[in-house]
Amino acid sequence: TELALEFVRHVDVHKLGDYEQESEGSSHVLIATFVHASTCLPANDVCNTLRMELLRCGFVERIAAFILENCPSEPPSWSPALWPKGDLLNAKKKGQLEKHW
Repeated sequence: TELALEFVRHVDVHKLGDYEQESEGSSHVLIATFVHASTCLPANDVCNTLRMELLRCGFVERIAAFILENCPSEPPSWSPALWPKGDLLNAKKKGQLEKHW
C-alpha cells in the first residue's frame, strides 16, 4: 500500500506534459518512465500487488479522467457515418462541433 501511495503522490498527471516542454533538450524521462511503469510491469506477486493497490488508491480513475478531460461527447461533424440516421446537423451545430474538435 505504501509503495502505491508514493507512486500516486508523485505522479501529477497535469504535469506530465509540462516537464517535457521545460527545455528543448528534454529527454522526456518522466513521461517515458510513467508509460513504461504503467504498461510493462512484469506478472509477478510484487507487481500484481502494486497494480491492485494502485486500483484501490484511485490511480486508474485519475488517469482516465485526465485522458478524457475535454474530450468531445459527440462524433466529429465531418464523419456523418458516426451519427444516428435521421439526426441531421444544422449549420450552427456543425460549426460548434468543428470548433470543439
